[in-house]
Amino acid sequence: MLMGCGEQQTTFKGYEYKMLNTPNDVNVTISFDAEENRYFGKVVNNFFGLYMAEGNDIAFAPAASTMMMGIGEAMDVEREVLQNLLEIRSYKFDGGKLIFNLEGGRTLEFKKIGEVKKVSEAETPAED
Repeated sequence: MLMGCGEQQTTFKGYEYKMLNTPNDVNVTISFDAEENRYFGKVVNNFFGLYMAEGNDIAFAPAASTMMMGIGEAMDVEREVLQNLLEIRSYKFDGGKLIFNLEGGRTLEFKKIGEVKKVSEAETPAED
C-alpha cells in the first residue's frame, strides 16, 4: 500500500516495526503477517504468536520463542517486551508511529521499517 504525504496508515498487517526508546538501545522488532493474525519478532531470541484485533482493540496471546542466551541487559529487555505484549489493549497510528496502549496508561512506540518479506513457494525447498 503506497501512502502519499499526509496520509495516515490504517493497518499494521504486512509490516515490520522497530521499537523506539528501548533501554540501552537494544534492538527490538515486531512484524505482522499480512494474511493471518500472527506476529513475530526478535530481541535476543525470535518470538512468535497469535493476536486478536477488532477496531483499535488488540490482544496478544503469549509468545513462544527460541531459547538462546544473550547479554543480561538484552535478556532483561526481552523479558519485559514479552510481558508487555500481554498487557497491550489497543493501538493507534500517530505521526508515522504505531503506538500500543498498555494497561495502566503506558505506551510502546514503534517505527515502521518495511514490509514483511514472505518466502515464496518457489523458494521453499522441495520435500523428498
